[in-house]
Amino acid sequence: MARILVVDDESLIRVLVADVGESLGHEVLTAASIKEGQDLAQRGVDIVLLDVLLPDGDGLAHVETFSQLSGRPDVIIITGHGNADAAESALRSGAWEYLVKPLRVRDLSKALTQAVQWRNSRDSQSRSLLRHPDIIGESPALAEALEALREAAASNVNVLITGETGTGKELFASALHANSLRASGPFVTVDCTTLPETLVEAHLFGHARGAFTGADRARGGLLAAADHGTLCMGGVTFQVTDVQKNKGGKFMHYGRVVSGTIKLGEACKIMIDPERRAAIRRAHTATHLLQAALREVLGDHVHQAGSLVEPDRLRFDLTHFSAVTPDELQRINEIVSDWILDGMDVTVSEMTMEQAKAAGATALFSEKYGDVVRVVNMGGKSVELCGGTHVDNTAKVGPFRITGESSVASGVRRIEAITGKAYLHEMEAVNRRLYAAAEVLHAKPVDILAKAKSFTAELKEARQSVERMKEKILHSDVERFLYASKNIGGIKVITTTRTDLEAGDLRKLGDFLRDKDPDTVAVLATATESKVTFVAVCGKNAVAKGIRAGDLVRAVSAVAGGKGGGKPDSAMGGGSEVLKIDDALAVVDDFVAEKLGL
Repeated sequence: MARILVVDDESLIRVLVADVGESLGHEVLTAASIKEGQDLAQRGVDIVLLDVLLPDGDGLAHVETFSQLSGRPDVIIITGHGNADAAESALRSGAWEYLVKPLRVRDLSKALTQAVQWRNSRDSQSRSLLRHPDIIGESPALAEALEALREAAASNVNVLITGETGTGKELFASALHANSLRASGPFVTVDCTTLPETLVEAHLFGHARGAFTGADRARGGLLAAADHGTLCMGGVTFQVTDVQKNKGGKFMHYGRVVSGTIKLGEACKIMIDPERRAAIRRAHTATHLLQAALREVLGDHVHQAGSLVEPDRLRFDLTHFSAVTPDELQRINEIVSDWILDGMDVTVSEMTMEQAKAAGATALFSEKYGDVVRVVNMGGKSVELCGGTHVDNTAKVGPFRITGESSVASGVRRIEAITGKAYLHEMEAVNRRLYAAAEVLHAKPVDILAKAKSFTAELKEARQSVERMKEKILHSDVERFLYASKNIGGIKVITTTRTDLEAGDLRKLGDFLRDKDPDTVAVLATATESKVTFVAVCGKNAVAKGIRAGDLVRAVSAVAGGKGGGKPDSAMGGGSEVLKIDDALAVVDDFVAEKLGL
């Protein structure tokens, strides 16, 4: 592993070099200026990739400076596109290799690998001066790509640029280069590097003015789901299943080639999934209304702590000091629903930050925004800074319902809600369950609550009757057990196994025995296939003579491979060795006799 330093004022180049270097298993440091690079290089680096024309000075003049640093790192010059003279000067100034921007991944990977190999060999004669005359100056394919991008920038038209398998990174570099020509143009390129099956990535360069809306984590933690859709190029169909913003701020379109082969320069027709986008709009607009309603009901201390917007579903995290009560949730739900029914127009306008503040826009003003911000106003009830997609009238949100409230962290609560078709689908599912329950209860849906209450009352009465009958049976068992007890020093000792009783009933039987005769000591057992349970009771006279139920059940449980404990007059224990239940009960007589000194 080598430590690599890249010195370049273009953030995307730094990201690209870092990605390639780290993929090769190297540590990569990045700097945007000569001074910052020299400071980082003092830590010790093996390879320096240096931009030839940095704003703060001529990179060529610093080649020797970098190469003389501790460890004598190798210097690789990265030049501007078409700057052959600078490349030759780089070699003469001490650099042993040069790369040309826009960078090609395979050349960058090869250069870094060779530099590391040379350093490991420490043989100055084995330096291989890797030259790239094929991309010094514009190749026909690269010229064609750049021209298409220039036309797109001038006419504001989406153009699809792609290449054969394995050359997608060259086109990525082309888009980087063209993007510096006009940053506002929506440039599209499909990366066809070797990936599993027919998976490809599509990169949207420039302003987010393309057809697809990306999944972008905005200020305040809002995460909106991405558009889905199709890119059609002649006989080619590319299905888009996700859109994500990358480290460089560009939108990456993920999907697969459904049919055909993508070729360079073909015009691209973009088709968005309209139903999905409409559902995202409904949920996003509902999220804004929810935040405004939360502040109205709970107070102005409420701030957004995170959010997720999906088709007709939303999740909103908020700062609040306690759980939101059911009454508060109902009030919040009613306010949002009322605003939806009011049919308020949703207006979008661009203004300065000062104007947005004056208009009462909600935002995290501690964040950094541009000079011009986008303000979404919903009838004056909700005014927020937002770059997302919305319905044009609140009535189009449709039905809205809060489905859950929970805690995320200390001082942070989470509200979940559904709207639009998700609400309708859930209501349909509820109705199906309602009719099914009515059929089981032999009642009309309107009478199902009364019928359920009636059945519940009948069931409660039946259970009480069963319990009363159990108690009668247990009382009759008490007389029988006392009659058959063993007398040890005036104490009536009872041991028995009742596999027909659960632990609760067994304890109740023990209590009846203890209360019936104060001279009683009883240990009762019940068992399953894997566990034995013991109940020990001692009457008050037995306790007075030093016989304690807790000590007794502990001794009994130990024989069955378990433990137990409890109060002097009542205790419980258990064990895992079911076959030793009789051996365990056999110690009771000796335990009582020992306590009585017999």
